[in-house]
Formats: sequence, C-alpha cells, structure tokens
Amino acid sequence: KGGNAEVVIHDPFVSNSVPLEQAVAGADAIILATNHDQFKGIYKKIAEIGRHKKDCIIVDCWGFFDKNEVKGLGFDYLRFGSGE
Repeated sequence: KGGNAEVVIHDPFVSNSVPLEQAVAGADAIILATNHDQFKGIYKKIAEIGRHKKDCIIVDCWGFFDKNEVKGLGFDYLRFGSGE
C-alpha cells in the first residue's frame, strides 16, 4: 500500500526493451513472463551481474527455471501458480 513500482522490460524480441544489466539493476523482483530459449539459465547471468538487491525474488511464470539452482544462487523463487 502506498508503494511505487517501476517496471523495466528486457526482451530480445522487443525493440524498446533495455539491456539485461539495466533491467536487473536494483531489482526487488525479476519476473520471467515468457519462455524464450534465450532465457534458459539467464538467472546465472543475473547472479554474475550482481546488480539486483540481496533479497531479490525470481517469479517464474512458466516453470522454466531449475528451482534448486535459482535458490542456490541466493534468489528467492516462486513458480507462479504452483504454490512453491
């Protein structure tokens, strides 16, 4: 309540999206809303970039990521609709 959110899009198929490094900078949450092959394992690259907040959550709308790997990299993980 009363909070503000900034939504930033990184998608290789969207012409006005931002680079990944910019998209995750300071992120509280990262939402995988599409299952492009280019996004397989992208959580590893995000962890390497390390510009997200420490308690950042990855919300996986497709069950596309390996939950244990994501959590092992220090992210919170939620598979949308799965109750995980």
